[in-house]
This record gives sequence, C-alpha cells and structure tokens, in this order.
Amino acid sequence: AAVAITYTNQIGTVMDSLEKLLEAEFNLPVSWDEPKGTESFVLTPDGDDLIELHNNAQTRNYTITILYVMAKPGKFENVKSHLTKRAERVKRLIMNNTNYSPSGSYKWQEAKISAISFADNEEQPDMRIADMTFECIATEVI
Repeated sequence: AAVAITYTNQIGTVMDSLEKLLEAEFNLPVSWDEPKGTESFVLTPDGDDLIELHNNAQTRNYTITILYVMAKPGKFENVKSHLTKRAERVKRLIMNNTNYSPSGSYKWQEAKISAISFADNEEQPDMRIADMTFECIATEVI
C-alpha cells in the first residue's frame, strides 16, 4: 500500500499571511473570491516557481495578485487619488514587511509589489481597481 505524503499548502500559507497583514493595516475585507462591500481586497494566486531545490528544502518564488476594489460612481479622474493612495500604502506595508516572520514564525522573504496598474471595471462601470502584483520568496523545509 502506498504511504500518504505529508505536505503544506505553501502558497496558501503566504496568502493567509498576506490577508492578515492587509486586514490589520486597512481594516477592510480581504477575500479570495470576490469584492465585498464598497472597498475590499481580493487575493488570487498567480505563480509558484521553483528557485532552488536543496536536500531537505525548496525555495520558491510566489506571485499573488492583490486587487484593491472600490465602488465609486463618477469619472476615474475624480477617484484616482484615493486609488493611488491605497496602492502606495500597500507598497509601503509590503516594503516594511519585506522579510516577514510574525512572532518568530517565518512566512516569507524579499517580498515586494513589483507592478501596479489602475483601471475601471468594464463590466461594472462604478468599480475602480488597483491591480497589484505581490511577489515573495519562501523556503520550505521538507
């Protein structure tokens, strides 16, 4: 009979930690599926790339999309200041937590927001979006 393997959902662990960090800083809903209320964050896993394989560990680069979604009617030009301020604050939050080990519990290293774009939601004209790319490196001992 085959022996069941044990594993940890590493990108899930990174997303959980990112969710807690965003919730603590912004006091806004963070979900993994759809926007909530008039302002929220939505996290989506995008990439899991092997950097280095060790004898008893692996180091991977994780990429997660952070969408900041704001329900705001009116022209994009009128709300871009709020959108850009939120994105700047997320950038600083991640910069301040580049190497993240809350209470001594390692979560990631070299985290950054590597790209941000701003847009209207074509399907919902009153929704404004800051689309941010979060990247970090995490080493899992196995």
